[in-house]
Amino acid sequence: MTGDDLTRDLVMLERTLCGGCQQSPSLRSRVMDKVQEELYRSQRLAFWQYVSAVAALVLLALNLSISVASMPRQVAGLDRNRVSSLREQISQMQLALSEEDIQQHCLLLAAGEHLRPLAKPYGSSPGTSVLPIR
Repeated sequence: MTGDDLTRDLVMLERTLCGGCQQSPSLRSRVMDKVQEELYRSQRLAFWQYVSAVAALVLLALNLSISVASMPRQVAGLDRNRVSSLREQISQMQLALSEEDIQQHCLLLAAGEHLRPLAKPYGSSPGTSVLPIR
C-alpha cells in the first residue's frame, strides 16, 4: 500500500506513531550514503585484517626457521672422541667426499651406535623373509 491507498484512520495512526515528524526529502539519500560508507569501511578493515594475518604467519614461519637453523646440532650422548676417530678413519679411506659429507656421516655413525637392528617383518619384500625357505 502506498500513502495514497491508506484510509484516513491509517494515515492518522501513521502520523501519530511517527510523532508527527515528516521525513525530509534527502533522508533516503543520506541513509544510503552512510550505508555505503560503512560497507566500504568494513571491506577496507577486512583487507587489513587479512594483510596483518598473512604478516603474522610470515613472521611466525621466519621465527621458526631461524630457531631451527640456530639449534645446536649435537646429540646429547654423543662422544666427540668417537666422532673424531670415525672422521680420521673415513679420511684415510680417501673417498671422494667433501668435508661436510664426512662430518655428516661421522655424526650419523656415532649417533647410530646405540640403535638396535630390527629384523625385517615376514614377507616385507620378495625373497627377503626372516623365516627359512623350505
